[in-house]
Amino acid sequence: MQEQLRASASRADGYLILTEAARAALAAGEIETSRTLYGKAIEEAQEAKIMDYTGSLLAEQAIGDGLIGDGARAAERFQRALVTSHGIETTWSAALAAAVAGRTTDAARLASTYQRLAVPAADIVNGVIPMLNAAVAIANDNPRSAIDLRGRIPQGNRAPRQSAREPPAHARHASARESGACSRRYGRRAPGVHRLHDRVGPRRQWRAVTGRSDARSLCAEMTARHDVVFVSMPFGPLFSPSLALSLLQPQVHARGLACRVEYFTLAYAERVGHSLYSKILAEHRAMARSFVGEWIFSHALFDWPAEHDRRYLREVLRRAPSHLGWNQNKPPGAHDMAALEEAVASVSSFVDWCAGRIVDLEPRLLGFTSVFQQHLASLALAKRVKARFPGAFVVIGGANCEAAMGMETVRQFPFVDAVVSGEADRVVGDLAARVVAGDPIEGLPGVVTRKTLAARGLGCGTPTAVVNDIDVLPYPDYTDYFDQFARSRFRDQWQPSVYVETSRGCWWGERMHCTFCGLNGETMTYRSKSAARALDELTHLATTYPGCDIQVVDNILDLKYFRTLLPMLAERKLKVSLFYETKSNLKKDQVRLLRDAGVTIIQPGIESLSDNVLKQMKKGVSGLQNIQLLKWCKEFGVEPLWNVLLGFPGESPDDYHRMAELTAQLCHLPRPVCVTAIRLDRFSPNFNESDRLGFARVRPLPFYEFLYDLPESARRNLAYFFAYEYQSPQDVASYAAPLIRRVHAWKTTWRHSELVSIDIANRLLVFDTRPRAKAPISMLSGEDRDLYLACDAMTDSSQVDASSIARLNAMVDRGLMLKDGARYLSLAVPIGDYTPKGIAAARLRAMFASSTTRDHDGVRIRFSASGAHDRSPLTKSHFELDAANELYVRRTVR
Repeated sequence: MQEQLRASASRADGYLILTEAARAALAAGEIETSRTLYGKAIEEAQEAKIMDYTGSLLAEQAIGDGLIGDGARAAERFQRALVTSHGIETTWSAALAAAVAGRTTDAARLASTYQRLAVPAADIVNGVIPMLNAAVAIANDNPRSAIDLRGRIPQGNRAPRQSAREPPAHARHASARESGACSRRYGRRAPGVHRLHDRVGPRRQWRAVTGRSDARSLCAEMTARHDVVFVSMPFGPLFSPSLALSLLQPQVHARGLACRVEYFTLAYAERVGHSLYSKILAEHRAMARSFVGEWIFSHALFDWPAEHDRRYLREVLRRAPSHLGWNQNKPPGAHDMAALEEAVASVSSFVDWCAGRIVDLEPRLLGFTSVFQQHLASLALAKRVKARFPGAFVVIGGANCEAAMGMETVRQFPFVDAVVSGEADRVVGDLAARVVAGDPIEGLPGVVTRKTLAARGLGCGTPTAVVNDIDVLPYPDYTDYFDQFARSRFRDQWQPSVYVETSRGCWWGERMHCTFCGLNGETMTYRSKSAARALDELTHLATTYPGCDIQVVDNILDLKYFRTLLPMLAERKLKVSLFYETKSNLKKDQVRLLRDAGVTIIQPGIESLSDNVLKQMKKGVSGLQNIQLLKWCKEFGVEPLWNVLLGFPGESPDDYHRMAELTAQLCHLPRPVCVTAIRLDRFSPNFNESDRLGFARVRPLPFYEFLYDLPESARRNLAYFFAYEYQSPQDVASYAAPLIRRVHAWKTTWRHSELVSIDIANRLLVFDTRPRAKAPISMLSGEDRDLYLACDAMTDSSQVDASSIARLNAMVDRGLMLKDGARYLSLAVPIGDYTPKGIAAARLRAMFASSTTRDHDGVRIRFSASGAHDRSPLTKSHFELDAANELYVRRTVR
C-alpha cells in the first residue's frame, strides 16, 4: 500500500492509481487496506473536483461492503454517493450497489436513470437489466435465479461491443467486478456490459430496440408498489418539472424507499388543452390573478350552488381588471368562458381518475407540492385518495403551507395528516422513513400535525424547517417528468425547461426588506452554493437535458458569483440559456459578463423609474440607475423583465406624471411587461405593518370567498393575497392613467425605435428614429463627444465646470441625455455589441436614404436608396466617415 501512496503523491491523477490499488486489495480480500485506499482516492478525487468519479468510488465501496455483509456501511456509502453526484458514472455504480444489497427498487430506479444518461443500445437493453436482476438474486442467496437470468442474455451480448469511444477504466472495472462476484459465489460468469456514452436520440433508440415508450416502464416491472408518491397537481408549471419534488425524491431514495413523482399537470392540460391551461397559469393576467384554477378545482372539494358560480363570474372574473389593477387586461371572452364552464363540469371526474392512479400505487406516504394555484386541486385529490385508500399518509408542503396557512390547512381538512412549513429537504428523509415504519413524526422541524396544533394552538407557530448548507442538497432528478412528458401529446410540440437553484433567501431582504415583497416567508436568510457545486450542477443539467432552457429560481443573484461562477460559466460555454433574478444596480461589465455566461433573461427588480417611489419601496436604487440598466441590457442582448408598480399609500401623483413624460425618451429601450397596482402579499412589510404604512381594511382578495366554503377567519388564514384601502384616500386610477397610456404606446414602438451611436474618426454619430426625435442625425465632436461617452454610465456633474454643464444641458434639450439633479446619463446605445436588425435596421436605412440630400449637423449621408428596406443587421463595419464629414453607409460589409 505504501508504494501506491508514494506513486499517487507524485501525480495529479494519483486518485486513479489509488483506485486500482483499492480494487486489487478488495479482490484479494484485504478489506481494511481496500478501505484505506478507497478513502484516499475519494479525498483526491474530491480535491480535483471530479464529483461524478467521487460518487462512483463511494458506490464501489458500498458494493464491496455489501458483498462482505456489512450492510450498515454499504447503506451509508450508497447514500453518500447519491448526495455527491447524479452523473453517469455514479448512477451506474450505485445501480450495482443497490442490486448487490438487494435493494430492488433502488436498482430499478437507478438503472432507469442510467439508461436515460447513456444510449440504450442493444447490449445495455439485453445486458444491464438481467445483470442487475442476477445481482439481486445473488444478494438474496438464490443462485438458481442468477444462473437462469444469466442464461437469458443473448450470445451477442456476452462480450462488450466495440465503439469509437472507449469507456473509462473504472467503468470497465465495474462490470468486471460484478462478473467476478457472480463467478466466485456460483461458478458461472456473468457477462460484462459495455458503457456507451454518446447521447443521440436515446428515447427514440430505446423505443426501436424494446418496443416500449421509455426505459422506466421496463424497470417498473421489478416493483408494483411505491413507498412514497409525490404529486404535482394543476396548475403547477406545465412545461417544466417541479424543482421541489425533484429535490425531495433523491433524498427519499437515499433512505432505500421507492418513490415516484406524478405530474397530473400534463394529464390535465391534455384534457382541457394547453392554451386554456397556460392562460389560467399565467398568460391571461385577469384569469391568473383571479385564481380561476383554484375556483375550478374547488368544485371537486365543495358542493357549490349554481348561484355561487354566477356570482364568481360576475363579481370577480368579469371585474378583474378593475379590482386587480390597471394592466390593460380584458376579462375572458365568450370562448374562454365556455371552456371554463366545461372545465368545471368535468373536474370531479378528472380528480377521480387521478385518485385511481394513486390508489394503484398503494403509497404509504402521499406528498403534494402546493404553490400558487395548486392548493385546492391537491386537497381535492387528497380527500379522494384518503376515502379509497385510508392507509395513505397525506402530507402537503410548499409556499401555500407556510406558517398560518399550513396550520389552517391541517385544522380544516381532516384528510390531511400533516403539512411541512418551510424547506422540506431537511426533514423529508426522516419523515418518509418514520411514516413507512409506522413511527410518530411529531418533533420534526416544520412538520405540523393535529397533535401539534392541539399541543401548541394555531397561533403559537412551529419551528420552520431551514437548510443551512445547501451545497449538501442532491441534484434534482427530473426523470419522472421527462418520462411522462415523452408519453404526452406535447412531446413533439414543446421543449420543456428545467429549474435549478444556486441560492435561497434574499441578501437584500436581510438588509432592507422591499415593502411589497412577500417572497421567502420565514426563510429570508441568504444561503448560496459554492461556485464549484453550482457549476457542476448546471453542467449536469445542461448535459442531461440538452436543448432545455435553464431557469434559475433564486430570488437574487449572489454578488460573489460575478467573481466566481459567472466567469467559470463564460469559460465553459455550456450553450444554454439561463434566467436569473438580480438587483438593478448592476455595473456595465457585470451585464456583459451575464451575457458571456449564457444568462439571456434577467428579472432585475425594476419596479419604478421614480426616486421617490423607489425609496418608498425600499429598493435601494434610483430611477436613473434603472434606466441605465435597461440601456446596457439592450447593448448586450440581455432581456430584462420588469414592471411598474403603483398604489403605495401617500405617493405623489407628480411622480407618475413625470414618469409618463419620461417614456417618450425611453421608447427605444426594453419596455415594462405591465403597469399594475400593488397587492398585499402575506409576509410582506406592507401586510405585516399595514397600519403603520398607511393601509386600511386589509382582507383576503374577493376571490377567496368563492374558493373555500369556510368561515371568514379560516379563509383569512389560508389566503396569501389581500385587498386593501387607504387611510388617506387617493385616486390612483386617475393619476396613473397618463402613464398607463404612455406605456401602452411604448409597447407598440420599442422594437422598431432606435437611438444608437457610432464612434468613428473621433466623432460620435447619433441616429434617432424615436417618434419624438428632435433630429434624426447628430454629430458630437471634441468636448461634446467626450462628455457624452463619459456619461455612458450615470455621472455626477458636481465637480464639472460651468461650460461643461452647459454642454450637457444642451444634449439633454436635444433628447440625447437624461438629467436627474446633478446626475447625467447618455441614452444612445452604441453600435458594436449591439447591432440593429429587423424592422429597426430597415427604419435606420430608410432614414439614411431620405437624408442623402440634406446636411445633418454637419454630416452628409451617402447611401443607396435601393437598400432602404434591408432588414439585415447593421454593424459598425457598414459605416465610414471621411475627412469632409461625408458618411458612407454601405449595403454590404467589405
